[in-house]
Amino acid sequence: MPPIKKARRSGSATDHPTDVGAPTKFVAAPNDIVLWVVGNTSGYTITVTLTDFLRKKHPADPKGTIQPETPPFIWLVSDTVVVDDGKVGFIAGRRNPDYQTQSFLFHDFLSYTIHVQSTAFDFEYDPDGDIKP
Repeated sequence: MPPIKKARRSGSATDHPTDVGAPTKFVAAPNDIVLWVVGNTSGYTITVTLTDFLRKKHPADPKGTIQPETPPFIWLVSDTVVVDDGKVGFIAGRRNPDYQTQSFLFHDFLSYTIHVQSTAFDFEYDPDGDIKP
C-alpha cells in the first residue's frame, strides 16, 4: 500500500491532479438548500466531509476564527459522503433558520473545510461561504 499523502489545500483546482474544481464561494439565505456535488476520478474510493464552519471577523480574513453559536447548516442526510471511483455523490444542507448573522454587512462571511480522504491521500480544501440574513 502506498503511503498516505497529507496536505492542506486552499481551494485551487490545480493543487492536485485529480481535482476537477473545488468550490470557491457561495451565498446562502435562510432555508436555502446548498448542494455540494462530488465527482470522483481519483482511482480510489473517497470519503468527503464538510467541517469547521467558522465565522470570519472581516471578509478579507483568509480563515474564520469564531465558532457560531448555532450551526449554519442542517444536514439533510449527513455532512459526509463516500464516493466510489468514477461515481458522483452529494452532500446537501439547509441553511439553519435559527442561525443569526453577526456582520455589519448584513451577511456573515464563513470559512469551512472540505476533507477528502482515501487509502492513498488525505487533503483539505478551504473554500469560502457567505451567509445572508
